[in-house]
Amino acid sequence: MRYSMRCFFLVGLLAATGASAGVSVDYARQADFSQYRTFTWIDGTAAEDPRVEKWIREAVTRELTADGLQMLAEGGDLLVRTHLTLREEHRMEVDIIGERVVGQDSVTKVTPGENMREVGVGTVAVDLLDGYSKLQVWQGVVGAVTRPEIGKKTQKRIDKSIGRVFRRYPPE
Repeated sequence: MRYSMRCFFLVGLLAATGASAGVSVDYARQADFSQYRTFTWIDGTAAEDPRVEKWIREAVTRELTADGLQMLAEGGDLLVRTHLTLREEHRMEVDIIGERVVGQDSVTKVTPGENMREVGVGTVAVDLLDGYSKLQVWQGVVGAVTRPEIGKKTQKRIDKSIGRVFRRYPPE
C-alpha cells in the first residue's frame, strides 16, 4: 500500500512538473484574424542546430497551412518568426522510488544535491506580425521543447509542442 501511494504521488508530481512547461498565448485584441490568408517567414532567433530550426519551421508551417493559410516567399498578410531560447535546468538522476542506480546491481539512497546534472531545455516563441503594419498580433510560447540530445524524439517533441501552441490560433 505504501509503495503504491509513493508511485501515485511521484506520477502526480511528474505530471505537475510537465504542466509547468506549458503553453502561453497572447494576441492583439483589436486584430481581425479572419483577414489573414497568407504568411511569409522572416528571421527570428534561430536554433544553433539547423535540424532543430528546420523541424520548428516545418511544424509551424504545417499548423498554419492546416488553418487555411498559404505560405508565400514574400509579401504575406502575416509575417512569421520563431525564437528558440535555451536555459539550463538542474535535474537529479534517480529511479521511480528515489534511489540512485550506481551499477547493474548496486543501488544507494539519494541525498539532496547528489546526482544533479545540468540539462539544456529549449523554449520556443512563435511571433505572428501583421504584414502591413509590421506590428505583432499574436505570440505563442511553449517550454521544454528540446534538449541537447538531438534525435527523432526531439522532432516528435517539437511537433507536439508546436501543435499545442496552435490549438489557440486563431484566437476566439
